[in-house]
Formats: sequence, structure tokens, C-alpha cells
Amino acid sequence: MAADNLRIGIDVVADSCNRLVLTRRDWDEVARESGATSINVEVVCTDAREHRRRVETRSSNVPGLKLPTWDEILAREYHDWTTDRLIVDTAGRSEGESFDELMVALAERPKAT
Repeated sequence: MAADNLRIGIDVVADSCNRLVLTRRDWDEVARESGATSINVEVVCTDAREHRRRVETRSSNVPGLKLPTWDEILAREYHDWTTDRLIVDTAGRSEGESFDELMVALAERPKAT
């Protein structure tokens, strides 16, 4: 569905954990094959205490969705990034502040030619 939208000129935001190199490459390939520009954004919380608090106090409005525990998150396979990306650190920031930071970073990014 993302590729179809990209091919007709509609921007796509694919929101996923994307912790593996394989899935990152797949998303980049979808963009490339569609003639679109791919911009990766890594959202992190560098304050481990705050990150854990967020994990342990969040709730879901999706029926039947089981949210992962802190220990399950720590045990997940994660590949370090080796490609270009924007990094937004949410530690000590509200959602709005983090969003504003991302919008500024995207606006300052050189346009693809």
C-alpha cells in the first residue's frame, strides 16, 4: 500500500519499531523503487529511567493488544543504525516538543534532487 501511494505522489509515513537492518532496507527499497525519497527517523529516550517509566505506565486503546514489558523490550534483538537518519531524543521533552524538533530537522534537511 505504501508503494502504491508513493508511486502516485502521496507522501507516506511508516511508523514502526524498525529495529532490524533488514526491515530498514526494505522500507528504503520501497521508496527507491517508487522514485521517492526515504528519510529515516529514530526516536529514542536516552533517559533509561524515564523510558522504563513510560513503558510501565502506558496503556493501549487497541482491544486485545498486549504491550511489551520492560524486560521484553530489553531482550529484543536490535541492530545499531549504520545509515543516515534523523534522531529525536524524547528524554525530558513532551510529545509536542519532540514533534516540533522533528519538523525543524526535516525543514533544515537538504532537498533531494
